[in-house]
Amino acid sequence: MSEWDIVTEAVTEHAVALRTMSTHGEIYKWAKDNDLTSRTLFPKLKAQLRKQLGIDYEQLRESATEQRAEELAVAAAEAPQIVLWVAADAEAGSFAVCDSEGEALWYGTFHPDDRYYRKGDQVSASLSAAEKAVYIAGQARREAELDTVRLRLLISDHRVDTTTLTGSGVTARVLIHLKVSESQNPALDWCRAPGFKSWRESRLDTLIGDAEAPQ
Repeated sequence: MSEWDIVTEAVTEHAVALRTMSTHGEIYKWAKDNDLTSRTLFPKLKAQLRKQLGIDYEQLRESATEQRAEELAVAAAEAPQIVLWVAADAEAGSFAVCDSEGEALWYGTFHPDDRYYRKGDQVSASLSAAEKAVYIAGQARREAELDTVRLRLLISDHRVDTTTLTGSGVTARVLIHLKVSESQNPALDWCRAPGFKSWRESRLDTLIGDAEAPQ
């Protein structure tokens, strides 16, 4: 049986139950329980949900993210702030995330299975590096046992925007203030440095400063 046959049969068999699900989270849980969340099966499942039942999984997910982003903006309005520099070099296949003083927290080459980076593509490299910064901010929030934090993310690539990072920010409970900086970005130098450093080597809760207004 092909993957298309598998998802088609699953949606047909569970159509009644699927129609009662009003959130993408419910649908994903059902898909996970039925072993339909692999990288190749899940896109086919979403296609069959649209075709058979008129359920747009991505629209449900985006609506939920927008609502949670609005709630996060209120909750984190006066939260402590983290400042991070970020950069990537698509030609070298490398990235770096630095603290406000320019010290590297995480740098090295992209993993072959990186979720965002596409070999030689600068936009995807910059996006992947920015996502890593959001992840670090989320880990710092957890270490400090805070409900929310604000991230002032300094980046050189103007093609990365806050909207693209919203989903990750919501998941990490990090309110993102993205600034394209014309100043010398210390993360660029770390992109060209030899070796590798994992974010796990740093004490991240020390990154958190006072609740200052974003600039």
